[in-house]
Amino acid sequence: MKMVSEPGVISSFFTYDNESWQGEGRPWREIDFETIGSKPDLLQTNTITGKVEKRIHSEKTSAVPQLDTFQTYTIEWRSESIIWGVNGKAVRTELAEDSQQVRDMADTPQTYRSNIWVSEVIDWVGHLDEKKLPKYQAVGKR
Repeated sequence: MKMVSEPGVISSFFTYDNESWQGEGRPWREIDFETIGSKPDLLQTNTITGKVEKRIHSEKTSAVPQLDTFQTYTIEWRSESIIWGVNGKAVRTELAEDSQQVRDMADTPQTYRSNIWVSEVIDWVGHLDEKKLPKYQAVGKR
């Protein structure tokens, strides 16, 4: 995937339970890779659990050079662990023995998603310079 690493822009690849958004007591289930353009080449990994009204996030960041070139991203999701990888190297590992969120993820199937969007949360992702648009995210072979 070739992500966008630009202030104001979120570029992502994630897993998601299709029923999460509905609320009504359903659990939220999501595992993310996201660029957060506030700093060049800053990759954020995240798990989101809980309920729609009270979601629990566990965000961690890693420096990954050249996010705006093709990289290979992997999410290895098992009942005992979640491992986020970039180009064959683990950038984050969460174990079920240490994480309620990993244990919570084991009960719900998810689908793969990717998207690119502009955030208004400047403290998180930086300020968008519209003169630098358009930006493109690509999924495919190198």
